[in-house]
Amino acid sequence: MKYFFFLCSFVSVFGATDPVTSYLPHFTHKNGEWETTLALSNPNSTPMQVTVRVWSEAGTLLDERVIDLPTRQGISNTIDGLFPDLSEDVGWLDLLASPNLNGIMKFRSTVGQGESSLPLIREPETHLLLPLLENTEGRISGFVVTNVSDEPADLTLTLESLDGSFRQTITTQLNGKAKLKDILAGVFPGPIPPQARLQVVSSRPIAGFALTLQNGAEQIIAVPGDSWDPGVLPQLQTSIEHIFPASSIGGGTAGLSLPGSDPVVAATGYANMTNRDALTSDSVIDIGSITKSFTAALLLLLQEDGLLDLDDTIDQFSPSFPRADQITVRMLLNHTSGIADYGGNAAFFQEYLDSWGNNRNFSPADMVLAAAVLAPHFEPGAQHQYSNTNYILAGMIIELVTSDSYGNQLRTRILEPLGLNHTYLLGYEDAPNRARGYFSFPSEGIVEDLTDQENHSFFWAAGAMVSTTGDLIAWGEALFGGRLLDAASLEEMLETVPIGPFGYGLGILVGEIAGELAYFHDGSTFTGTALLFHFPEKKITAAEQFNFRIWQGASTDFMDAVFEVAGLGSSAKTHGVEWLLQDHSLPFPQ
Repeated sequence: MKYFFFLCSFVSVFGATDPVTSYLPHFTHKNGEWETTLALSNPNSTPMQVTVRVWSEAGTLLDERVIDLPTRQGISNTIDGLFPDLSEDVGWLDLLASPNLNGIMKFRSTVGQGESSLPLIREPETHLLLPLLENTEGRISGFVVTNVSDEPADLTLTLESLDGSFRQTITTQLNGKAKLKDILAGVFPGPIPPQARLQVVSSRPIAGFALTLQNGAEQIIAVPGDSWDPGVLPQLQTSIEHIFPASSIGGGTAGLSLPGSDPVVAATGYANMTNRDALTSDSVIDIGSITKSFTAALLLLLQEDGLLDLDDTIDQFSPSFPRADQITVRMLLNHTSGIADYGGNAAFFQEYLDSWGNNRNFSPADMVLAAAVLAPHFEPGAQHQYSNTNYILAGMIIELVTSDSYGNQLRTRILEPLGLNHTYLLGYEDAPNRARGYFSFPSEGIVEDLTDQENHSFFWAAGAMVSTTGDLIAWGEALFGGRLLDAASLEEMLETVPIGPFGYGLGILVGEIAGELAYFHDGSTFTGTALLFHFPEKKITAAEQFNFRIWQGASTDFMDAVFEVAGLGSSAKTHGVEWLLQDHSLPFPQ
């Protein structure tokens, strides 16, 4: 149902005052059930005229009359007393009068005997927040939203539990001068949280309020909506839900940090498909090879401390590895070593598959030995070839020069100083609030939960980290904002060699995305996918995650939505993102 009202202008005997429109977005006057009273007061030292218009819920003008208010006097009358010939008993009002007109709408349940009131709403908004709605034993909440414009309004309504565990968004259209009224359960499918807030984003000015009834209307509470600044979150949420419906495999998150505003993260789908637990902005998901940016940053920090030089050859750390005296640490980090990927060792990869679910722990030495027996791709430094072995060796070097574990160095040098409190290295530490991870076998038409099967020790310093989208955003901003590395180290990190349409630095890709210079990386495991982008000239950071394996090109529409909300345009497929999602980040037999 739909509500609307206006407050009209007042003309003083001493001259005209600019008219002001005020709104009372609802009235109801059903005989035997509800009674509504309009109370108006003139505080001026001169008489006032108020033009009151009555609208139907559908937006039809039902009646209009002018009320004379003498100096410092008022009126109080029921709706049917003021408008005895109304054809409908539910609608809304607008009033045109002096800016200092005082007024309230009082409504009473003649059955439950509860009553409440609603003040004049002076300024309509395009963003309303109804801070508390309840759906508990004895209490039921609803809301009224009235489109005060002549044109149709596109509405996005987001119901969110106060503890953040539930979030649901719907979109609808409201005709000009029409109103929407309902209880929460009448609009949002599924179980309603006991305490929630409702965010309303409209393309036109709206007036609205929340209404809570207790014990069959023995008590009634009406609260006008507050104006709020939603930033880009509602648009981001709507965009990803449109592209990635909750009925799909698992779920997805998208995050944005724009200049001058706090980062936001939207989520859709399921963290647990069996229990139908919603994926949230706090869900922890695999980031795969984005781990490499952390590993590269650790080595740059060790170089800053004088513990090594990136141009050291790796024979100082692993003298028995083939051609170790020709391969530098830098070659490991920018994938120009020529070392084969240990995943290309078919027998070793089968050992990995056989390890699923039996808790076997692969050591870094296992992966290095599996790669050492494979023929190198090329002479060291000759070209670029992505290889996870490079970063296993890099992790081993970190442990050798620090006499500490890779996991502890990661936590003490990066995660704790930067406040990345929801980022973990699987195999070294537990990961609270981790979403279940899924793998799709398209040819067989099945989806499997591999959370407890996949063995992350196989990825280690090349891809065993998990995180939230919010932490990924914070990582990108800290790394490229100069809060971790000194200027010289960051410059080294961004020096690239050619890779496809981009350049590869030290654990970071560099190139043009959405027509802008970008620093970025993707990551995939069998149970998760992640992408992180930073646009230094625009000072925008964007990230997305999925708690399932994304195959090539599968998330380009999702990234398009993020880019468009960020003002970067869309069409990620033309910006190289489709290439980025090729399976170069996860070892497979060659």
